[in-house]
Amino acid sequence: MVLIETVARAVRTVEYVAREGRVRLDDVASEIGVHKSNALRLLNTLRELDWIVLDDRGSYMVSPHLCAVGQAAAGGTSIQQALQLAETLRDMSGETVHVAVPHGQRMLIVGRADSPNPLRVACQLGSRDAMHTSALGKAYLSVLSEPELGSLLGELDLVGLTPFSITSAGVLMAEVARTRGRGYSLDFEEGRLGVCCMGFGFRLGSNLDPVAVSITGPSGRWNKDTMGELEPVLLEQVRALKAVPIVRSATDQVAPSRIR
Repeated sequence: MVLIETVARAVRTVEYVAREGRVRLDDVASEIGVHKSNALRLLNTLRELDWIVLDDRGSYMVSPHLCAVGQAAAGGTSIQQALQLAETLRDMSGETVHVAVPHGQRMLIVGRADSPNPLRVACQLGSRDAMHTSALGKAYLSVLSEPELGSLLGELDLVGLTPFSITSAGVLMAEVARTRGRGYSLDFEEGRLGVCCMGFGFRLGSNLDPVAVSITGPSGRWNKDTMGELEPVLLEQVRALKAVPIVRSATDQVAPSRIR
């Protein structure tokens, strides 16, 4: 019984750190309900196993090793294909590209191709984005069937994260429809102020599992004008991926003016 409790605490700790991104010792102790000394021993063990890392500010994060394990577990979704596309889109846009898969009611970031720019936006591997406020989430929602979409929307907590966040199910449904029509999702400072994203959704692998990628950058550089200029060549690369892309309009034509 003691062993089972220890394993359960370890799993809860890893899940908590992954969910929050960065946590302190006190946070972990409170979350799993143990004394700080016990939480410290558990975290040290997870560090020895290279599942958790400690940064120079005393915060704990999931390690790249754990993300690699997660990628291996998600092999059926052809994550490598999405990562290759991420690198291509990064080279074309100059911005960071994130790769994510659905995890509960959020998008779990499992891969990233970093922008070469000194000023860039990059989320930690293992962190999670809300579906209704992220390009990753809206791209994922766009590949769902209508019954799947309706069921999931009924469960989402549409909390506003910025003044630009979507907080209405009806508005979100309309945005998903626009995403399907133009071939990509948009996030103009909906999840974080000063950050804009352009996302693409796919069904990859033999099981047609959903995967999403998003080009993410500072709003001063990665904005409607820049996206509009690059839209045709970005869509060309996305459509070249051997997968089922998000549903497009009947004419399969997308004009830069559709970015709004």
